[in-house]
Amino acid sequence: MKSVKEVMEIDLMPRIVNIDYKKEHFELNNFVLCSSKMKRHSGKHLYSLRITGDEMEDLISDICHLRHLRLLRVLFLQSSFMMVKDSLLNEICLLNHLRCLYIGTKVKSLPPSFSNLWNLETLYVENKGSTMVLLPSIWDLVKLQLLSMSAGSFFDLDTDEPILIAEDSKLENLKFLGKLLSFVLKESWDYSTKQYWFPKLDHLTELKLLDVEFQSLISNDCGPSVETNWSWDFHLPSNLKKLMLCDFRVTSDSLSTIARLPNLEELLLIRTIMLGKEWNMGEEDTFVNLKYLDLEEVTLAKWEFGEESFPVLEKLALWDCHMLEEIPPSFGNISTLKIIQLVESPQLEDSVLKIKEYVEEMTGEDKLQIIGPNNILLFK
Repeated sequence: MKSVKEVMEIDLMPRIVNIDYKKEHFELNNFVLCSSKMKRHSGKHLYSLRITGDEMEDLISDICHLRHLRLLRVLFLQSSFMMVKDSLLNEICLLNHLRCLYIGTKVKSLPPSFSNLWNLETLYVENKGSTMVLLPSIWDLVKLQLLSMSAGSFFDLDTDEPILIAEDSKLENLKFLGKLLSFVLKESWDYSTKQYWFPKLDHLTELKLLDVEFQSLISNDCGPSVETNWSWDFHLPSNLKKLMLCDFRVTSDSLSTIARLPNLEELLLIRTIMLGKEWNMGEEDTFVNLKYLDLEEVTLAKWEFGEESFPVLEKLALWDCHMLEEIPPSFGNISTLKIIQLVESPQLEDSVLKIKEYVEEMTGEDKLQIIGPNNILLFK
């Protein structure tokens, strides 16, 4: 039975600790918060630990331990303070009350024991300069809602075999995958289906934003050639609101799959290679909720679409689209269109001016703005 003094000491222990680490204020051996020499009860009731500041010397970080902070809910270790190594990461995996985890690390992958963090809701990983493989264990985090990392891959770069998300994955609440998580496909050609492999994300029903970059690792003398099937077997969640694809090779059919996303509001195609330099949209290809379309450095020379392809589009942005000779005049018939932005695409100025004049003639209003870099008006 605890003495009155022990109970009072525990009650006075802080529940939340924020530290701004400054080297000049700490001697080599007196940064004891995470030391294994701490009294066991001293961190027992700590719920939140946040450490920022100067970089900790390796000699000190190697003796830091977290396994005694068993009730910790929030752990924030700024990467400028410490890059978490394997040993400490394994200890973090023991903290099964964690709700929010923010760490910097260069480990190749999260350990299998990471699945012990079944209460984790938010995971930030700063791993610039390295690519972390999203091993299957992470998909066992049933409460995870926000996942963010500097660079992640579904492939183990040593084997080049895809790590698939299981059909029965319980990540139903995940809302954010991308931007801060640079989701990279490391050359995903599937020889069995003769098309590019794409992870099945359609079951992530709460996912709102997806940012994917394609990186080719295939040399000119092996793998699929540029003449082969460029189609992607996209499996995207129906509630997706924003999609950014970088460095993809796509066909009109691949983009038709994207057009079927009923809630997509923003589509950005960056450095995209179009098969045949064409985007031919059929009558069934309708982006029913798309409000913003951004094409940057896209190899597009011919673009055709129907009257109902972009029924609610509000802004069209074209950056460095040098192959496109004119903007399709059909954009003048989109009543919701408010802005067309041109950047480094001077050959499109004549056609965009015709569209602006057509809209003004049909509506009697100067309602379509044409802007350039930094949102500067090109035509008044």
